[in-house]
Amino acid sequence: MDSIVITDEFSNLLYQYLWNPSSISFGGLMVRLKLTSFQSENGFYIECDKKYIIKYPRNGIIVWLVCRKNDPFVYALFVDTFIKVLEEYIGKPTPARIKSHSDTISLLLLDMADGGFPFIIDDNQIKDLMPNKSIMDKILSSTKQLTKTANNSLNRNVAFNTFANQPSMWSRSNYPIPWRRSKVYHTNNEILIDIVEELTMITLAQNATKDDSNSSAFYNSSVRHSKRTPLVSKITGKILVNSHLSGIPHVNLRLNLKNNQLSCPSFHRAVDIPRWNSASGLISFVPPDGVTTLVSYVTDLNRHQDFVNVQYGFFQGKQSNEFEIQLTTLSSSRVIVIENLKLEIHLPKECESSVKVLRCTHGDLQLSRKNRYYEWIFAKEVPTGITATFRGCLVDSSDPVVGKLRPNYLQLSYETKHSLLTGLEVQSIEIEKIEGLSNQVKPYKGAKYVSRVTHLIR
Repeated sequence: MDSIVITDEFSNLLYQYLWNPSSISFGGLMVRLKLTSFQSENGFYIECDKKYIIKYPRNGIIVWLVCRKNDPFVYALFVDTFIKVLEEYIGKPTPARIKSHSDTISLLLLDMADGGFPFIIDDNQIKDLMPNKSIMDKILSSTKQLTKTANNSLNRNVAFNTFANQPSMWSRSNYPIPWRRSKVYHTNNEILIDIVEELTMITLAQNATKDDSNSSAFYNSSVRHSKRTPLVSKITGKILVNSHLSGIPHVNLRLNLKNNQLSCPSFHRAVDIPRWNSASGLISFVPPDGVTTLVSYVTDLNRHQDFVNVQYGFFQGKQSNEFEIQLTTLSSSRVIVIENLKLEIHLPKECESSVKVLRCTHGDLQLSRKNRYYEWIFAKEVPTGITATFRGCLVDSSDPVVGKLRPNYLQLSYETKHSLLTGLEVQSIEIEKIEGLSNQVKPYKGAKYVSRVTHLIR
């Protein structure tokens, strides 16, 4: 790596860190950015002077990383970890906080990189190398009081000298388990497993039979519902572990896969891959301290359960400009309520149309003027086993007599708990042993399931 420059959204300098005297500084970076533009296929870096310039916007600031022409994704991972750790030490990285915590940022970069090369990108190791937030605040505040007349660079040198008597970075980071903090101790020992699955699906809506009777399409046997064919569909899942266990725990997580094939699973390096390969559904690991994504996976859409059914008919009414939507929350033994249920009705862009409500049995219709769509919103929690119907009419303000109007597309979104789309379950959480902790300690163990669905109907 050559340099890190942090600016605000208006390209004003907030902080810069140069690894060598010939590094590209803020002024040189701005000149190069004016001569080039972000036209990479990846959209987050450009090539300039045989180097990569990586752009990382976050919370009103932009982190620029200038690095050599190697794999840019490795350096992007470094920046991502740097921002996450920085948030733990200074809070949300706003322009004002970046300016007032330049010492903390310099100390983080000093430990995370060695000679411009990414050295430590595991946040648990960094927490061991760096003092915690409260101790660091006391050290830096006392340093600033003693050096009121010194400039910012002098303050950084004093801060560096404060830790000069500590062992070197290389000796301190030589852990037997690099992804876990050393000498971890918790008063309340617990381990929590969260499994989150997200379904993204796009379906095509076929035209329903025209309804001239002006009656509901769902109560008229002469009108058939529009059929939808999946166009794009994918279920992605994550297994998150939130560990607050003392010592060095060895955990076995047993999953009931319910005949699901987890395609292309991505494991945290804490997972024992040979044991997973030998025993399907067994995840053996030494957990990092805190929240970590243990496994990411993709599974087959054909093996999933629906919690909300959508029926959609359009080109109805005498002028073929009416449409009707029916949402049914399906009953389930585990899911009692559907949360954050919402359906967006996106209007055609070629005309100035609006929706006139003809019938709405549940919820309310709201207009988002900024994004030009309507939202059929419901309560925070909707019980299962109910059917909600909305019938509306599209009215074109520029041409009141125009016919055959329909929404451009619909987008359904909701969330459920206590059950997953694939039916996957945690069978057991076993703690084989905890090195450095008495066997009399019985940690709390728990699991939670969350399913999120985004269904777009064109």
